[in-house]
Amino acid sequence: MHGVGELESVVLTDDWAARQIQLVARDFSTLPLTGRLLVEHLTTPVAI
Repeated sequence: MHGVGELESVVLTDDWAARQIQLVARDFSTLPLTGRLLVEHLTTPVAI
């Protein structure tokens, strides 16, 4: 993580760390751009 000072990113691999995010909207296509970008970010799989 660049430009955040002394912070470090730590990958959590324990079973308890797995989370399922559920996003709800009447119509995702009508969300403002920032909302659609957030949904895209939160639903993109991350390579571990």
